[in-house]
Amino acid sequence: MLDTNPVQTPTDQNVKVVKDDGHSKPVNSMQYQSMVGSLLYTAMVTRPDIKQAVYVVSKFNVSPTTAHLTAAKRM
Repeated sequence: MLDTNPVQTPTDQNVKVVKDDGHSKPVNSMQYQSMVGSLLYTAMVTRPDIKQAVYVVSKFNVSPTTAHLTAAKRM
């Protein structure tokens, strides 16, 4: 995450996050759940503007893929 670039919006409007896109590989669910948990706390306490975006990525806690991880990292 050290070489990331800031963005204006927490989600990309052109990308629709779906359960299985057929291309993405599974990722470590513990790492993903930890990241989403941190985002949930941030959305509740300091950044209510990202609440909807966090809700979308939190739906994939059971079997996250690289596409879901990328969407979570964007926030």
